[in-house]
Amino acid sequence: GAHVVLADINSQGLQKAKKYLRERNIDATGIILDIPTDVTSEQQVQALMRQTVETCGRIDLVVTSAGIGRGGPIDLFTATETQTMMNINFMGTYHCVQAALATMRRQQSGHFVLLSSVAGKLGAPMLTAYCASKWAIRGFTRNKMPRNC
Repeated sequence: GAHVVLADINSQGLQKAKKYLRERNIDATGIILDIPTDVTSEQQVQALMRQTVETCGRIDLVVTSAGIGRGGPIDLFTATETQTMMNINFMGTYHCVQAALATMRRQQSGHFVLLSSVAGKLGAPMLTAYCASKWAIRGFTRNKMPRNC
């Protein structure tokens, strides 16, 4: 069976997700590994990918979906709040791609699914910082993936 590696900053959420997968896939023979990870930390994401390869032998698919959002007038956001949103929503995705890419190249196979938001495509009132962070994922995907990596 397939191996699944779950990563999240929320350890309790990871445990619930792992339990959910086990309960619904009783006959599965693959490994379900949960690794607490802060995607804003390049070192933690690199460790996540290393542990994945050590345990599972390879990386076939990376799905990124970490994100936070807060709405309101842009002039009421601090630079720190906006940077935090960019660090989680965009840089988390960037770190995951960077950390997995060498392994996928070595394997000569692998796929990325980089989740964004319709708000990153169309925009939305009072969500300027969030939309910008999600647009960054779209831009990264369109300009770097797959031909230019």
